[in-house]
Amino acid sequence: MKFIQICLWTMSSVAVSKRDMRANIQKVLHPLLIALAAGAVLCLAIVGLFPKLITGDYCQITIVSIHVDERGQTELIWKGVHSSGTSHYSWGSVNGVRQAGGGGGSGGGFPAWPVTCGATVHFPLKSHDEDVDHATLLNRLKVLEGETYMIRPGKPLTFYQFRDSDGTLYEGGDEIP
Repeated sequence: MKFIQICLWTMSSVAVSKRDMRANIQKVLHPLLIALAAGAVLCLAIVGLFPKLITGDYCQITIVSIHVDERGQTELIWKGVHSSGTSHYSWGSVNGVRQAGGGGGSGGGFPAWPVTCGATVHFPLKSHDEDVDHATLLNRLKVLEGETYMIRPGKPLTFYQFRDSDGTLYEGGDEIP
């Protein structure tokens, strides 16, 4: 009988201590869960207002149209979106010597969501003394009408590239500095 009383007392004290443990855990866990939830909401709000924190600088462009005339003069129209506060500019180079063209971009706003952009770019696809056919001119383009391209810092997009008859290298495109 004494043994049964000791067993019942032990089981009841274990049950009480389990209840007490649950209560203590809930007292500690409840504020911790509230703090974690508040932190998660704050992180989501920051990323929602400033998505560039995750995406970084970028400019995503789609080539809308390309027109090349018989003289090799080219008009390229593109539209796209870029991260808020990102600047980009067109460039051309002859034998690796770059010349900056027009630039674009927008200042950071609030909220800092992506911004629409676009440009019309003009460039030659042949040097002055070259006599090349239209198919050769089109082969000098490195982009295709209707295609979408991503520009990131250090990864420019080249619109055209060719060497003329004397070996001079001509290139041009758009980049994020």
